[in-house]
Amino acid sequence: MGFVIGTIGGGLITSGLNWRWTMLILFGIGVLVMLGAITVVRETTVPVRTRLDVPGAILASGGLFALVYGVSAPRDPPVPHSGAQSHVLRPEPGPA
Repeated sequence: MGFVIGTIGGGLITSGLNWRWTMLILFGIGVLVMLGAITVVRETTVPVRTRLDVPGAILASGGLFALVYGVSAPRDPPVPHSGAQSHVLRPEPGPA
């Protein structure tokens, strides 16, 4: 329900005023939510020092890299004489 109201409300604000007004309203809502969270939510547990999940961090980093590369990689196959790394370091210019 919030998605529907937010989408319609954002569209009305954007079409009636400007997209900057949407950002201003969202900033105000974010400030109100943060203030509410600070005043309402209380810490209920004793802080415990935890260890870094190294395998999880490596897997998450690799997965995010693969996702970003898959989205940003060119759709056409690379030129036969260029390596796959050339697309990452030096992307080919797209159509103008």
